Amino acid sequence: MDAPHPVGEGRQNAVTYRSKGHQMAGNPFAEQERVAAARLYPYIFSRAFRHLTLLRKEMTAAASATFPDRKDLVLIDFGCGSAPYRPLLEQYTANYLRADFPNNAFADVHISPDGTVPLPDSYADVVLSTQVLEHVDCPQRYLQECRRLLKPSGLLVLSAPGYWVYHPYPQDYWRWTGSGLKKLVKESGFELVRFKGLMGTGPSAIQLLQDSLWPKCPRLLRRMLTLVCQCAIMALEKLLSQKESADDACVYVLVARKT
Repeated sequence: MDAPHPVGEGRQNAVTYRSKGHQMAGNPFAEQERVAAARLYPYIFSRAFRHLTLLRKEMTAAASATFPDRKDLVLIDFGCGSAPYRPLLEQYTANYLRADFPNNAFADVHISPDGTVPLPDSYADVVLSTQVLEHVDCPQRYLQECRRLLKPSGLLVLSAPGYWVYHPYPQDYWRWTGSGLKKLVKESGFELVRFKGLMGTGPSAIQLLQDSLWPKCPRLLRRMLTLVCQCAIMALEKLLSQKESADDACVYVLVARKT
């Protein structure tokens, strides 16, 4: 589909990053790179444009504010998928490991059927978990594995949904309030360093309305529906304070330290 460039911040990065997939016709990972690019720098006509844009900005800010001032960090992207945030975070690490199930050829290390990663205890300085927690059978067990992998005082960088449509990949089990996610993380052996909710109830309501109408909308009108809804989300956000999305948000991003 012939789509316009993204608007606003990151336009040049988006153009550069997206072009890589078109230049690698014989690359077996080209499709995953295309998916990663679309998540990191979404087009304005993307159904998750604002959601993904805010995630990118908060991931960047969280890493800048909390990562140790070292270039030799070991980072595990736990449930990496297409590893869309690697271009943002690899500047901090000498060893970026992508962990996922064996059907993901993009992964550097494969997650075992019991959900564990075949790496030693206290192996990593940072564990990254982006939009994974809602898909695991047992969030507590997943977070315990994150904690096992981390060195003492290592950092967990995690994003998880509050309000979002059902999206099985292969399953979709959980949603959280801000208070509920904080409780889960603390009870799993972490102390919070940073916590932010993105898109409060008003913007989330527009997002859910868009996603409910989109399958029923004539194909020729879908881009217009998406554009109107994403612009409405951005307009409404200007009327709301961060406090209003602290416990009621579309998605939460947190940094927590292993205790």
